[in-house]
Amino acid sequence: MEEKFRATATHLLPEIWTLIVAGILAAGILESKIEVEIITAFPETPSGATLNMTMFVVIMAVIASVMYLLVKYGLERIFRTILRLSIVAVLFSLLNWYLAAFFAIVRVSPDLAAGAAVTLSLILTVVLAYAINLTKGVTQLASIILLGAMLGTFLGASIPTLTTIVLLLGLVGYDILAVFKGPIGKIAEKTDLENLSGATLTFGELTVGLGDLVFYSMLSSHTMLSFGLITYASASVGIILGTFLGFKMLEKRSTFPGLPLSLICGLGFMAVAVLLQRTFSL
Repeated sequence: MEEKFRATATHLLPEIWTLIVAGILAAGILESKIEVEIITAFPETPSGATLNMTMFVVIMAVIASVMYLLVKYGLERIFRTILRLSIVAVLFSLLNWYLAAFFAIVRVSPDLAAGAAVTLSLILTVVLAYAINLTKGVTQLASIILLGAMLGTFLGASIPTLTTIVLLLGLVGYDILAVFKGPIGKIAEKTDLENLSGATLTFGELTVGLGDLVFYSMLSSHTMLSFGLITYASASVGIILGTFLGFKMLEKRSTFPGLPLSLICGLGFMAVAVLLQRTFSL
């Protein structure tokens, strides 16, 4: 008989480390004073933020649907190939961006920094892609955590606050639908998620989607960049609390969306911290 899953504090270690890494990366961005380009298409107004969220969620839904169709029709090998190539492209782009910020901190000349960033990015991309796709255990775990934190922090730095909040709230609704009625839940039914290296992270009895780590770190890093260390710590505590509550739900069901409770608690704790800071000028 299969042993019943019991959520413990140990299961939170990947999420805790993701938030720590995201905080370090966000602090580095602040220190580097690197110019961060805004990647949203519409202006930072209520209607613009809603359009930005809608566009982002639609893109995610299309990608998830294509992934499901590939799995459904026995094209899982193509799916894995696309996933691995995507990981390589994302790793190289992110590493190049972060290394540029690092070289700005240590004040390397722009001409030398550009070449060094590309060279180191290539080397590190190969190392991390190998670790994610072809290893197991701590090495793979650490590499996926780093990927999730880097991507989430980049989004947290390049998306304005209103759109960030609206997007994360939109993702709460999307994640519920995608897991219970949509492509993510159907993929979980048709394939072993543990084998989707890079798209998922397995720790003990738990398999967590990379997207969960990305959006946890997006929220925590954005609070660091926009509101400071106290708000970052508060939002991170909220995320961890919500994540643990989500894990407790897994004691009663085989799957449960990772974003709703975590993001709602994280946003709630962020709002309280911002309000207290403004009230008492902390």
